[in-house]
Amino acid sequence: MVSKEQNKRGALHEKLKILRSVTHSHAGDKVSIIADASSYIKELKQKIAKLSQEMASSSPQHATTGVCQQQPSSSSEVVVDGGLIIDAHAVEQAVVQAIKNCPAN
Repeated sequence: MVSKEQNKRGALHEKLKILRSVTHSHAGDKVSIIADASSYIKELKQKIAKLSQEMASSSPQHATTGVCQQQPSSSSEVVVDGGLIIDAHAVEQAVVQAIKNCPAN
């Protein structure tokens, strides 16, 4: 029967193999695999920063209006063109009230 400790070691070994392959590491020991992964993450962060900077400088309209629009704070809020946030529930109530106030044809 396989002990819990052996299961944990096996799971850790599998995760290290995955980490090694994802980060393109050629290291053999655990410490080196983790060090390579840390370096890889730093490289990715630098690439993201560089790409974000390139996007901001290559598109002046995005630099002034913002690439990322503000996110709604609740599920009833909706972001419309231009980044304006409206409350969908309030709009629905206003439409229903307008229909009720409209004279029947």
